Amino acid sequence: MTMLRRLTVFAATAGLALGVAACGGSSNGDSNDAANDSNGGSKGKVVIGSASFTESELIARMYGYALTAAGYDVEVRANIGNREIYAKALQNNEIQVVPEYVGTVTEYFNAQINGKDAAEKAPIATSNATATVKKLNDLVSSLDLVATPASDAADQNAFAVTNDFAKKNNLSKMSDLSKLNGQLTLGGPAECPTRPFCQLGLESTYGLKFKDFKPTDAGGSVTFGALKDGTITLGLVFSSDGAVAENNLKVLEDDKNLQTADNIIALYRKAVPADAVRILEKVNASFTTEDLQKLNKQIAIDKDEPSKLAEQWVKDHQLG
Repeated sequence: MTMLRRLTVFAATAGLALGVAACGGSSNGDSNDAANDSNGGSKGKVVIGSASFTESELIARMYGYALTAAGYDVEVRANIGNREIYAKALQNNEIQVVPEYVGTVTEYFNAQINGKDAAEKAPIATSNATATVKKLNDLVSSLDLVATPASDAADQNAFAVTNDFAKKNNLSKMSDLSKLNGQLTLGGPAECPTRPFCQLGLESTYGLKFKDFKPTDAGGSVTFGALKDGTITLGLVFSSDGAVAENNLKVLEDDKNLQTADNIIALYRKAVPADAVRILEKVNASFTTEDLQKLNKQIAIDKDEPSKLAEQWVKDHQLG
């Protein structure tokens, strides 16, 4: 079945209801049996949670297998629910670790701690992942929570072209598009032309000039179809979506940092042992955005189980 991904910072900070991107796959939400089969649990127990979409479950199970291999007694509670539910579980010490997205979770706690309008009126997250992690840690320290350094991998608003178009025009980053000014057709939500993280931002930050704008959707099937049939040349997507790989698209690097960083982190309780934290960091360092695209495709399109993919990933990358 199709799982729903987190709401993006684009929506929270720009007032644009982008909805969610699909991360397909199935899960029963139970604990990872292999992760429970520890090496005696001599290093203590760690309970890991995940949100109710498959990318979150996949990463949580990677954490679980890696910690199990290192001698921890691990329970993975997959598909706990939305951020309000699993964040409360983390604060109540019902779980000790959860994979997160640094920009989005920073604004979640900004609203929780500084008032419900804080994320919109006084946002804390920036386009710099390292700086945002520091701000997040300052924010949640009083809650006995800590964030790991950010992974290179991110699941955030991005813009893509087809691989063929990228090769033909030698495109790898957003600033490369300026040589095509006046030739590009942009696709995205209907509100895109008036939003600072969409067309307005592309014009002001990158100096892009578009031939046309076509309303499609927020990183969904309409956008993918329009890119494939040439109705648009540039479309708004979510950077780690498996459909990016499935549709043979190229996500262009946001080299001038238009978007708020939503790199993957592990958010954990201060009581988690330092050795376990190092393993979480090692897992996060093992994958890129492109790796997540491929893994998400295997779940959404090929119907592989997140648990099996996670177990194989940990073995292949010797993460235990």
